[in-house]
Amino acid sequence: MQQSYHHLLEKQIQNALSGAQKFDPAVQKLLKLVDQAYRNYDEAQKLTEDAFKECEKQYQQILSDQHQQYKEAEAELSRFREQDENNARDLSGIKVLLVEDVEFNSMVAQKMITNWNGAVDIAENGAIAIDKVQQSEYDVVLMDLQMPVMDGYNATQHIRNFNDVIPIIALTASSTEVLQKTREYGMTDYLGKPFKPGELYKMIRKYGRR
Repeated sequence: MQQSYHHLLEKQIQNALSGAQKFDPAVQKLLKLVDQAYRNYDEAQKLTEDAFKECEKQYQQILSDQHQQYKEAEAELSRFREQDENNARDLSGIKVLLVEDVEFNSMVAQKMITNWNGAVDIAENGAIAIDKVQQSEYDVVLMDLQMPVMDGYNATQHIRNFNDVIPIIALTASSTEVLQKTREYGMTDYLGKPFKPGELYKMIRKYGRR
């Protein structure tokens, strides 16, 4: 439709001009500008359509990847449930605060902890974690470092202003600089990401109430 309108506009301009005017350089420039404007419009429209298609493709891929991750997590948790029955892992009486903004990560860790008979609350960012520590008693805090609103470093610093006893375990893909920073901000220990269920259990067992 835009293409038809484009040609119609050019035809109307041509019809309105005398024979001599049609060859006037200014008129020729005008016609070229009209033609270029609509060519640019068509190109922009195509780019927009391509961008939407690419976004939709990426969105579908994200959904597919996320679904696959959930399936793999469920399968892994199922295997570890069987192992736990033999290893008799037990966190009864231990209450954990898990501070993690990625839903998938918190879901997996929460299922592990509850499978070991532990209690767990979730905080999506550091600010919520501070409120929860003030309002409830926890044996261990598992603290992700990179989160929106307030990161794990600042949350730990605030918590240490009113509670210097509670164990706060940093969840991090560790590096020497990061580990040094966690100690400077008052964190008790760290657990490397991604962690295995056995590593998570040992860390909670180490610092939780016995």
